[in-house]
Amino acid sequence: MATAGLTVDEQKAVEEFQQAVVAPSMNKLVILDFWAEWCGPCKALTPVLEKVAASYADKGVMLAKVNVDENKFIASQFQVQSIPTVYAIFQGKPVADLTSARTESQLGQILDQLLEKLPVGAGGEEPKQDIEPLLAMGEDVLGQGDGERAAGIFAQIADMAPDNAEAVGGLIRALVLADHLPEAEAALAGVPE
Repeated sequence: MATAGLTVDEQKAVEEFQQAVVAPSMNKLVILDFWAEWCGPCKALTPVLEKVAASYADKGVMLAKVNVDENKFIASQFQVQSIPTVYAIFQGKPVADLTSARTESQLGQILDQLLEKLPVGAGGEEPKQDIEPLLAMGEDVLGQGDGERAAGIFAQIADMAPDNAEAVGGLIRALVLADHLPEAEAALAGVPE
């Protein structure tokens, strides 16, 4: 989602959504539940969603909730007409509408089908493969002497995989090349011993 031309509140909502939903969805399947306090069916569905998300957590599934009264902008971006509305999000995009699934078995069936088709990583080795091409691209750009662009690439990788030493090292080298020494020192200071 682009943030140009948005109000401060809308920008804040987008940033929070990026952190809570988009970033985790890069290697997890996120069940995104649009709900509201006053919605009876939402209250009935919440325990079902929570139970299913918990039982699928080891397979790389997580639950994220968006209160439509507090996040009207995000709800409008997903064209939510009624609630509860539930989507499965993977790599920042809706991959399935789960709204019609109301029972654990219905949700489980849909999740099983999605997990067969999508390269969801449960925090094991798979996500590293996803960033390998990005690391190569960052190194390539760094090799061409474009520190600014390389720093942008490595910063994105470091956001996706904060414990990846290659990404953090690339970011520091790119910042030094781009003559952003205070940022490079800050990044270096954030590296564990």
